[in-house]
Amino acid sequence: MHYFKKDGQVYAYSDSQVAVGYGAGMTPLTDKEVYAIEHPSLTEDEMKAWEIEQDKLFLTTTDWIAAKIGEASMLGQDTKPLLEQYAEQIEQRELARVRIRIAEGRA
Repeated sequence: MHYFKKDGQVYAYSDSQVAVGYGAGMTPLTDKEVYAIEHPSLTEDEMKAWEIEQDKLFLTTTDWIAAKIGEASMLGQDTKPLLEQYAEQIEQRELARVRIRIAEGRA
């Protein structure tokens, strides 16, 4: 299911509907918004815990970027192209680490 919002309303479309253009011109909901819709009985603390899980998952699934840059550095290669190529992910990783530290009381 794909969720979109427009003018304060939320719309849900199937894969086949999205494939033919449903949702075009609408704003896709964030993962957090979709999770809240699919799990309406969650408390605020449960939602925060889910957000931290998502941050940790993001770090795990992007660890290869840090490894790739680290390996290039160890081999004496120029890391600037990699840092530029993955700048957005590196910034998102730092933000995720900050949110995790705050949530875990280590900020």
